[in-house]
Amino acid sequence: MIFKEIETDLDWSEAVALRNIYNWTHPGTVAEARSFFELSRQDRNDVRFVGLLDEEIVSYGSAMFNRNANDGTYWFAVFLDPHSDHAVGTFEWTTQECVKRIQGFGGTRAMIESRGEYSWEKVALEAIGFSLDMKLPFSCLETRETEFELHPNVISFRDFLDQNPDDGLHQLWRLEMDVAADLPLPFPFVETPFESFSKSLLDPEVDLTSKFIYLEDGELKGMSQLWPSKVNQTLAATGLTGVRRQYRRQSVATKTKQHAIAWAKAQGIERIFTDNEENNPMYQLNLQLGFRHMFDYEVYSKAC
Repeated sequence: MIFKEIETDLDWSEAVALRNIYNWTHPGTVAEARSFFELSRQDRNDVRFVGLLDEEIVSYGSAMFNRNANDGTYWFAVFLDPHSDHAVGTFEWTTQECVKRIQGFGGTRAMIESRGEYSWEKVALEAIGFSLDMKLPFSCLETRETEFELHPNVISFRDFLDQNPDDGLHQLWRLEMDVAADLPLPFPFVETPFESFSKSLLDPEVDLTSKFIYLEDGELKGMSQLWPSKVNQTLAATGLTGVRRQYRRQSVATKTKQHAIAWAKAQGIERIFTDNEENNPMYQLNLQLGFRHMFDYEVYSKAC
């Protein structure tokens, strides 16, 4: 295989098309992919490339510094058509290329979230020295099977920022960092700098009406994010959901997620996908809300 940086509009189009075949539960647009990359590489090492076989683009690879670990760890991803005859070889070659790119950046550890529905990935990763760190059950909710209602204490990020133009953005950053600090992770958590958070959240490609906070008595108690697909408007993914420690066991997460689901259903979203660490109580909450397990994402890592 031959690998080259993504440079042209056609490169981006073909790369994102492969991503959408591979990650069919949340297809994205070329504009989203390019915007995220441009923002990401402003303050961290980030590379995107494609793999060619007989002059045809057959894989899309990425490797980026994990700012939430800050210990030389890099996340990488490999997207391809999982049903092609050369899928296994393409995955192995592109994975090896990602590791080379990480080594070139001076990284010390490479991590990937393997999509467990493609069982051959596990075999391929273990064959080249990767080991399993954690499992993340991946689940789906059919919104037509729900009858949740909007909650008066839950508002969107958009409305909150409009109501708090001076410090709303900083409040959202502080809330997200407090919630994220308690996530089960295979590395020590490091906060995202406020400047990086701000740029990402205010990216024009981000829909702030689909992300919610639980606000009561002036306190931001919890949050839950949705990421509707711009390619298939019947699909959405759940992002970070959590509650500040002092407000747990008050049904904050339940009410916020129910609100988000009711909002999604009203928008015509039919299926919501989410993943959780297997021992995280949020996984059990999702099952109670009607999510059904599909497969596991598996986090694999290897020292560089």
